[in-house]
Amino acid sequence: MDLSDFFEIRSLEDSVFHFKLKGLWTDEVSDQIEEQYLQMWKEAVDSMQGERFIVLADTQEFKPPYQRAKLLIAESMKYAVEHNLYKSVEVMPSAIMRLAIQQAADGLHVRPEWVFSS
Repeated sequence: MDLSDFFEIRSLEDSVFHFKLKGLWTDEVSDQIEEQYLQMWKEAVDSMQGERFIVLADTQEFKPPYQRAKLLIAESMKYAVEHNLYKSVEVMPSAIMRLAIQQAADGLHVRPEWVFSS
């Protein structure tokens, strides 16, 4: 299973960590990509060198995730918050996706901004 089928870093410029989530993250997929995903995520966050940064998440090709994926996303978001995340902005196709991402963010004291695409 190739991580690039599910996660892609688009850029890490000007204090913006822009990434794309893709496909359907079943529990099985999450288990298989977890180690590599978290490693790439942490390296990207660490590249901000402690400066405040914004996360820009493109979820237009991301299907509502299974429970294990929500936990994995929550873990990565928690790491970002602990390393000076300033703001999170999500581009998504629907309110259903917003609910899934919000569930992952609950309790992290990050207030995502939502941008809906058509």
